Amino acid sequence: MWSSVGEGFGILVAINIVKNIGHPEWVVPAMALVVGLHFLPMAFAIPFKLFYVLGLTLIAGSIVGTLLSPAVGPVLSGLIASLGLWTASVLALRREASWA
Repeated sequence: MWSSVGEGFGILVAINIVKNIGHPEWVVPAMALVVGLHFLPMAFAIPFKLFYVLGLTLIAGSIVGTLLSPAVGPVLSGLIASLGLWTASVLALRREASWA
């Protein structure tokens, strides 16, 4: 629960920070960073090892998004994040279905 609370607060803070430092194009990478960080404590607490991979994938996508041009970086960061989240969702559903 606290990981999700921190994620919500962290997204608001991250958006405000990147806009205030003059980089509104970093909103999507900043959100990907916060969401990725929120999966790391969850991976330990649940435990579900795939969340480590997902969190690190989102963090890497965030870094890539800030290093590339403003026209490409946020789009690529969003694509990496969405593909990571969809892949994790499918794998989690398969895991639950195998337990049923």
